[in-house]
Amino acid sequence: MRFPEAKSITKTATISHFLLMLGYKTFSFFFPLFLLQQGLSIPQVGYVYLLLYLPMVLFSPLVGFFNRKINPSFFIIFGIAGYALYAFAMIVSGPSPIFFAAQVLLGLAAALFFVSFRALLIGARLPQPDRSFGWFYSAPVYGEAVAPVLGSLIIWQFGFVGVFIVSLFIHIANAVFTFFALRSAGTKLKEGVSLPELGTRYVAIGKGLLNRTILPIIIISLSILFSAGIYRSFFVVFLKDLGWTQNSILLYGSLSSILFIPFSLLLIRYLGKHHSFANVRNGVFVYGVSSVVFGFFAPLLHFVGVLFLMLIHDIGSIMANSGRSGLLSRTFFRYPHETAVVDTLFSPLGTALGSLVAALLIGVIGFVGLFVGSGAFVLALGIFIFMLSKRLALQQKTLPQ
Repeated sequence: MRFPEAKSITKTATISHFLLMLGYKTFSFFFPLFLLQQGLSIPQVGYVYLLLYLPMVLFSPLVGFFNRKINPSFFIIFGIAGYALYAFAMIVSGPSPIFFAAQVLLGLAAALFFVSFRALLIGARLPQPDRSFGWFYSAPVYGEAVAPVLGSLIIWQFGFVGVFIVSLFIHIANAVFTFFALRSAGTKLKEGVSLPELGTRYVAIGKGLLNRTILPIIIISLSILFSAGIYRSFFVVFLKDLGWTQNSILLYGSLSSILFIPFSLLLIRYLGKHHSFANVRNGVFVYGVSSVVFGFFAPLLHFVGVLFLMLIHDIGSIMANSGRSGLLSRTFFRYPHETAVVDTLFSPLGTALGSLVAALLIGVIGFVGLFVGSGAFVLALGIFIFMLSKRLALQQKTLPQ
């Protein structure tokens, strides 16, 4: 088994992730508006996101298994190609069977890309995994710093068809870059393993996840991803409901990501200096408090207030997700394929559940209820779990040796 050099794979993964999100986020921030233009209702917007993220959960274990049979570099390229095909499908289809099949295709493409790249990152046995995953998780933010500006200009001039065409070409360029970058890095993870052995490895990881040190991190991380699913489906629609114009929404999308860049650089340095548990704990409280405050006061806040609160909100999310991935990377480094699958499952699973719950409840409790409720849930669960973990740790110390 041969792994790429740690710094090389971190750099390649970050650039490739940046380009992937640059192509995707030229339209994704405005995608709920596109869905409304297609005639979908507000609850149906949530169901579309469920259809997009649930296949990623289902396909990820298969991708992890076949990574052992085929070089994961090829799966990464196929994943990027899937994003390109998705953009093409959005050009040629309206709300039709092709449109809904494309959402499933994107879930498969995301599973191919993220499971395979996480396997390479974990398999490289990075000396500072929290910091490396911090770069990996920050890459979309750098794409968002450019993508909404680019996307808004294209939508203004050519509509959504124009922005999907640009997205298509960005993904093609990314596929070419990633192909040559990974080939030069010599990324090979092929390793013969029987199905019983594979099952044994997943059982070992499952038992490890139930460890009282790791389980609280997993539960908290899932709660944040659940809340993020609600935001991903309805945040832009909420701004529109508040009376924001499309131009204001476009400007917000651009400024929020541009302002986050200097903070993310400081955040990555911070992540490298603290343990995964501390990163998740601090991320939970930052995310939960900012979500509750935003939900209560968003109707009263001006543009700058929303911008500031959501900046803090995004910082908390990256802290918690990076801490979780770093912890799994350290704990299960012997099983990079299986750990990559497990780590990849968390994000789409949480997002899919959040989108489903949001779609079911939006007509009952409204936008404010969703955002306040999800933030309060994360915060209350975080306080309870960390207090319980601290109590268990103290009890352990008092036991006779």
